Amino acid sequence: DAMINIECHYPRKHNVSSLALIPTWTPFSAAKYAEELLYFSMRLMTADWQYERAGNMYVLGDMVNIEASVMQYFHVPLRIFVDSCVATLEPNINANPRYSFIENHGCLIDAKVTGSHSQFMPRSADYKLYFQV
Repeated sequence: DAMINIECHYPRKHNVSSLALIPTWTPFSAAKYAEELLYFSMRLMTADWQYERAGNMYVLGDMVNIEASVMQYFHVPLRIFVDSCVATLEPNINANPRYSFIENHGCLIDAKVTGSHSQFMPRSADYKLYFQV
């Protein structure tokens, strides 16, 4: 059997803030506190989407269930999106060989290229995104 080791890496590119659009005075400590309450995660999920998968090894042909989420706590509600997703043999997005699943700001290209059954799943909440590859 061929085994595939899966790791998820996601750089946080932008600073997300809940500050008002109209200029107001806010103490730095309050602004910093609000910024630190956004926690992004990507998890490999079980087939029924109920639990995080215990292992990260797959047999070639297995469906991989991925959940991307943001815990916003006291932040205004957010909707999460995945701009890109690639598979590499090491934790480096530029490593070769690599295979792109999601490109072009959220297009699931894997299904178009290979005729696979990759798909986005219905959302249970705006702060969670589920997809299968």
